[in-house]
Amino acid sequence: MRILYQYKIRKRVISGGELLPYLNLKTELKKTNITNEEIAHVLRLRTEDVLDKLEGSGRFTIGEAMLLKKRYFSRMPLEYLFVHTASKP
Repeated sequence: MRILYQYKIRKRVISGGELLPYLNLKTELKKTNITNEEIAHVLRLRTEDVLDKLEGSGRFTIGEAMLLKKRYFSRMPLEYLFVHTASKP
């Protein structure tokens, strides 16, 4: 099932779709009013670094992802929060 899901994302990107980094994470952050500054403080990063990661220029480390999940989203799977979603072309 996982291979099929990755294939669908790759197929959309190749056929003109756009890859949307961390769309679920950004949605959940917005729903809960968690700011980029707060994330930066928790992860001990600059706010600019957090913005880069959320926009796809950088990547969250496993440790950072687990810390955010534990701190804010303990009931949500990492796979949901940190997936890169493909948009429709």
